[in-house]
Parts: sequence; structure tokens; C-alpha cells
Amino acid sequence: MKIILLEDVKNCGRKGQVKHVSDGYARNYLLPNKLATLATYSALDSLEEEMRQRELEANQELVAIQKLAEGIENLNVYIRASVDENGTLYGGVAKKEIQQAMQDMNFSIDESAIMIDKPIKHTGEYPVTLQFEQGLEAQIKVIVEAEDE
Repeated sequence: MKIILLEDVKNCGRKGQVKHVSDGYARNYLLPNKLATLATYSALDSLEEEMRQRELEANQELVAIQKLAEGIENLNVYIRASVDENGTLYGGVAKKEIQQAMQDMNFSIDESAIMIDKPIKHTGEYPVTLQFEQGLEAQIKVIVEAEDE
């Protein structure tokens, strides 16, 4: 029996795939549990249209991420923090603080996209990489200043 998977099914396939399975497996497990639907001509046409729509949305998302990455490349992000007399921070600068500083500059970045090479524990300039989906990256500079400067 030819079916279209509506969900990922272990040892069978991934969502959206068209598969040939035994009649009993389809009738007794896949179809009643709404994990698959019969691969009729209309179902195949709607699957094809859905795939085209997903591809279009993915391309639009890629363009938006590319624009964002180009817009923040070589951006300077300033963070003010409490320091002792040696310039050592009383705490480190975390990803959350960098995300908040960028949000204050009207850049919406997910915290998981921020990659810090080593902990930021002193005042100064630090290169930080932002990794976006589809393998895109942007380099920014985080400048940590003492609060009383």
C-alpha cells in the first residue's frame, strides 16, 4: 500500500515521505493512529504544494537571516559592568547580557546564537561570533567598560 507519512515513524520514514508499506501495517497501525494517509492523487498534489510552500518560506527566512547577519557584521556592543580597581568584573559578562545589549540596539538575537570563546571577566574588547541557522555567521565586538567611566 502506498502512503504519505504525516509524522516521523521509527523504522519507516520521515514526515512527508511517500512509502510503500504492507497493507496490514498501514490499516492496523499507521492509518488509525493518524501517522499516515493514503497516497491518492489529490493527497500527492497537496503534499507537493506544501513542499513548495515550505521551500519558499525557507528561502525567505534565509534572506532575512542574511540581511540580519550583514547588518550586524563588525557591530560594537557596549556593556557597562561593576569592576574592582584592577579592572576585573565582579561577575562575568554572560550571553544574556550581550543579548540584552543587542536588543537595546534593536537587534533581536537568540541567546543560543551567541558564541563566546572564553569567559569575559575583565574590561576591554572581545570578539564574539554569532552563529545563525543555515550556517551563517557574523562577528561582533563586545566592549566592556567600567560603570564609573
